[in-house]
Amino acid sequence: PDSLAEAFDRFGLLWWDGLVTRYSQSDARWQTLWRIDRARNAIAHSDHAAILTLRREGFPLTLDTFRRWRSSLNALARTMDATLSTHLSTMFGEPRPW
Repeated sequence: PDSLAEAFDRFGLLWWDGLVTRYSQSDARWQTLWRIDRARNAIAHSDHAAILTLRREGFPLTLDTFRRWRSSLNALARTMDATLSTHLSTMFGEPRPW
């Protein structure tokens, strides 16, 4: 999540603020992105304690959890796309590029 923000901040856009302004659910989706990052690291490093922590927080690493996360990420990607498109349109004074 921080790497995404840093990359898009280069366009002069406060990335996460812009996403939340466009769609209030973006904050919850940002939290999901962090959980996915934590899950990925826990799995990659065989960190069973971190996996248990995620489970205690209500996020067992099950197919249902991953499906919910995928849905959240798909929605976040659509919001990101619209936010950047609008920002570039404003920045260059041209119609939205997509």
